[in-house]
Amino acid sequence: SGSGGGSGGSGATGGIVTIYAKQIINNGTITATGGNGGNGGNGGNATGTNAGGGAGGGGGAGGAGGVVILVYGDLSGSGTTSVSGGSAGVKGTKGTGLGTYSTKANDGVDGTAGTAGSTFSIQISSLS
Repeated sequence: SGSGGGSGGSGATGGIVTIYAKQIINNGTITATGGNGGNGGNGGNATGTNAGGGAGGGGGAGGAGGVVILVYGDLSGSGTTSVSGGSAGVKGTKGTGLGTYSTKANDGVDGTAGTAGSTFSIQISSLS
């Protein structure tokens, strides 16, 4: 019978971004996003008579988003922050079985997306 597919690895948690400044001009994107989950491996196909194919591996979970901490006197610009979680890994597909076991194996299960992180924006008037 075919071997089962391996599971996808989980994505890493997003990092911590901390900026302390009298003035922050953000005209881009400050990011601390989670890593993407790995895809599950496909099950192996059967190689004998009446043999089952291997099950597909599960997709890995996306990593949680990180943390952005901004401490400033003045914040300007049209930029954004992003602390989104990583995307879910995709399931592996089942292998092909033969004979009476042609439909016994199952596909894996998709992973879950990572949760969003947090942004803390702290204005200190004495820094202005």
